[in-house]
Amino acid sequence: MIGKLQDKPQFLYKFRALDGASAHYTSEIIRKRSLWFSKPLSFNDPFDCVPVVSTAATDAEFKAYLDRLYKKHNPTMSREQRRASIGEIMKDPKRRHDSSFVKEIVRETVDRAVNSAGVLSLSSRFDHVLMWSHYASSHSGICLRFKLREESWLKNAQKVIYSPDRPIINIVKDEAMEMQRKAILVKADFWSYEEEWRVVDPVMGAGAHDFNPPDLDGIIFGKKTSQQHKDEFITLAANHPGKVELLQADIDAHKYRLICVPI
Repeated sequence: MIGKLQDKPQFLYKFRALDGASAHYTSEIIRKRSLWFSKPLSFNDPFDCVPVVSTAATDAEFKAYLDRLYKKHNPTMSREQRRASIGEIMKDPKRRHDSSFVKEIVRETVDRAVNSAGVLSLSSRFDHVLMWSHYASSHSGICLRFKLREESWLKNAQKVIYSPDRPIINIVKDEAMEMQRKAILVKADFWSYEEEWRVVDPVMGAGAHDFNPPDLDGIIFGKKTSQQHKDEFITLAANHPGKVELLQADIDAHKYRLICVPI
């Protein structure tokens, strides 16, 4: 699911605002060499990481699902014991897969599992005008460039899938990895311009995750970044243990696009 490094972009980018308290938090990324993983349900899109949950299945499929659960969580149960327990569940209208009670429990379980993960959002491009407008204070912020390396957890970034339809998780039929993919890596297609990649951590969850100095490879200043902020981040780059290239975003002389030149 994660894929090989050679199938991924050489760089991924993090757009950051510099207005108000954002300037401090952005500088802390470089000083502390850490990136913040967010809780999925805190994202700005109300559809993001909120898949449709389904329990649609035949009785035979639901029985097979229950049998797999028993084998996994109660390996000492005999075949006869599993069959008897499954038979009791199938007789109880509230415990069957097609009951509203079970559907509600599944919805709550999926939401809880999704929100326990930490997610870092990055982009595979630095030159989209809307990305600077939305995530870097209308071009007055910066864009941090990270290099994907074998030695870094950033290599675990996965490409977001854009779809016109909401993903459907079927708790009975889908494998665990497929459910994670649908829940966290599928977004509405109107966000496709972001060309987003995500690093998902279901173990450590939300919070600061340290990165190695060579991971931060460059800093791109926006067209409207103030000289004060430029001076601050040039100093931070100079004190950073790894080599950080400094670049300036500017408008193309003839087209509606951004170019990037070394400082």
